[in-house]
Amino acid sequence: MKNFIFVLMILFLSLMMFGKTTITFWGYETVDFSQKEIMANLVDKFQSENNDIKVNVVYLPKSDFEIKLKTAAAVSELPDVSYIDQPLLPLFAKDGLLLNITEYVEKDNLDLSNYIKGPLDTCIYKGEYYGLPISQTSVAMIYNRDLIAEPPKTWDELLEISKEIYIPGEVSAFEYLEGDGWGAWIIPAFVHSAGGEMVVDGKAVFNSQAGVDALNLMKELKKYSEKEVLDSANAFETGHIGMIVNGPWMLSSYRNNWPDLNFGIALIPMKEKYATNLGGEDIVIYSDSENKEASWKFIKFLTNEENAADMAMVMGNFPTRIEAANDPRFNKDPEMSMFMEQMKYSFARPTAINWLKINDEIIGKAIGEVLSNEKTPQEALDDAVEAANELLKEE
Repeated sequence: MKNFIFVLMILFLSLMMFGKTTITFWGYETVDFSQKEIMANLVDKFQSENNDIKVNVVYLPKSDFEIKLKTAAAVSELPDVSYIDQPLLPLFAKDGLLLNITEYVEKDNLDLSNYIKGPLDTCIYKGEYYGLPISQTSVAMIYNRDLIAEPPKTWDELLEISKEIYIPGEVSAFEYLEGDGWGAWIIPAFVHSAGGEMVVDGKAVFNSQAGVDALNLMKELKKYSEKEVLDSANAFETGHIGMIVNGPWMLSSYRNNWPDLNFGIALIPMKEKYATNLGGEDIVIYSDSENKEASWKFIKFLTNEENAADMAMVMGNFPTRIEAANDPRFNKDPEMSMFMEQMKYSFARPTAINWLKINDEIIGKAIGEVLSNEKTPQEALDDAVEAANELLKEE
């Protein structure tokens, strides 16, 4: 009898599954259970609204995600849908791995104005859309309230305060950007703030006056920021650095491990306008997917007005839709809300297939050459632009 009931159950489940389209979605392994629970609820909701579609969610460690994608691409075993780090999208699009969703957007009259411009721009390659923005993050200025009563709003105020709080061998004013990938990722915020651009019409232009001004600012800040102090253990947390540029991922550590740290969040000081860089992920459909329509429904569902804030919680980042930014999970926390405010002024990285290489090996090198006094800002940036444009020719 038990065997008979078991067979009936198998038959029932088989009938239920018959005719369903199954899509495979690769996502990051979540940091805690609550994030996975939110994702499971979203998938259940999508399947209940689309009872002819089943979603198979595969969680992979974030640290291995890019390697897994590239390995799967090499053997034609990509999923239907996955997250993708923003700077990888143009590389995958150029290689023909991603579905161009422009016609899907147009067919459904999807209102892209509801997305924040910075993250939306990361989905564009050569004027076409290859994904939708799923999460974003960025950096703002974090400052020590015991050292600084009012945070600087302009570059001039930043320099003035740096001079005031600098104590040789004890307090460094500002954690200036160094000649590495991190510094190269952040420096565009200062270039944009000075009215410049990194790339225009496929050509590097960051050797403009704005680029020179940004590097000159770092040189000036270095005068009030001794490296020995900056490199000491927990220098900001122990009150030895006045101001840093960093992201919301630091908040948990400050709150849990340094409860006495009196810190605040402010917009990155501006020269002509506020600006910041942008990080985060997009969600894409792969071109060899046999379930393109179902996959489109799924990514549209995850990024819609109702679900965008939940997806940001799953990702541990911030939402990419304008209305989702008003979710109390983001705007009632005073520190988190300041990062959200900063992201209103975000600029996407250029959608160039070699941008990561340009960032790490060319721009980072230029910053290092200036701070070590090997070259003037103009010389270093002229050389960097020449090298960058050689790589941009490969687009």
